[in-house]
Order: sequence, then structure tokens, then C-alpha cells
Amino acid sequence: VKSFFYDNPPENTYVSWKKKSGGELQHTIARGDTLSSIAKRYKISIDDLRVSNRLSSTTIQVGQVLTIPSS
Repeated sequence: VKSFFYDNPPENTYVSWKKKSGGELQHTIARGDTLSSIAKRYKISIDDLRVSNRLSSTTIQVGQVLTIPSS
């Protein structure tokens, strides 16, 4: 459900405003998250996610905050 609303935010919400303004979203890593699942959720490539966050590997930690580049 959560990923549906990120992909299709209702009008006049924070997420829709961020998507329209070209602003960057942030994602806080939760238990079970992987770079591939995050990339899929936000419809971006793993490489774009790594470059935007200056990650040298695919290792992430719970609580870490990633910047999601606008597509």
C-alpha cells in the first residue's frame, strides 16, 4: 500500500508536491530493505541510487537515510 501511494500520490499531498517540484525524497532504511527493493519502489536504477548517495557498495544499514533522486 505504501509503495502504491509513493508511485501514485493523491493531489495536494507532500509526496505529490515533491514529485511535481522536482524535489528529492528521502528514504529511511528499515529492516528487510535492500537497494534493489528501494530502487524498484521509486522506479530508479540501483546505480543512480548508489551515485546519489555516494555508496561504494550495496551494503546499507537500518536507520540510514538515502536521498532518492528525482526521475
